[in-house]
Amino acid sequence: MELTAKQTRFVDEYLVDFNASRAARAAGFSSSGAKVQGSRLLTNVNVRRLVERRQQATSERLRITRDDVIKGLVVAAEQARLNKDPISMIAAMSEVSKMMGYYKQEADKPLVLDNHNELKRQFELMTDKELIALQSSP
Repeated sequence: MELTAKQTRFVDEYLVDFNASRAARAAGFSSSGAKVQGSRLLTNVNVRRLVERRQQATSERLRITRDDVIKGLVVAAEQARLNKDPISMIAAMSEVSKMMGYYKQEADKPLVLDNHNELKRQFELMTDKELIALQSSP
């Protein structure tokens, strides 16, 4: 399935800074629903594939691998240690840890519902504004 012009623009914008809300706004989606729309777009299989293809193309064009990035961050952390700059050292090691998967967020436990179709129907009937308000609530 081909992407729409808005979806393609979203991918272009998303690859700038990986901020889905900003990318959705820049692609022409409403500001009020940008956070929800950005999240939805990132779950679209075709959008995800285009993001991955473009990331791969950039990696090949620059001839840089994930290992190169991690090694560079480790060197930066070591230099920060030598310069007695603990904030920069921690920042570099934090990025390495994220890239290595040490900061995986715990997945929410799945919600077990007796009647999930009814709940699904209720969500489908909600407006974007109601969904956003629901998402923003603690």
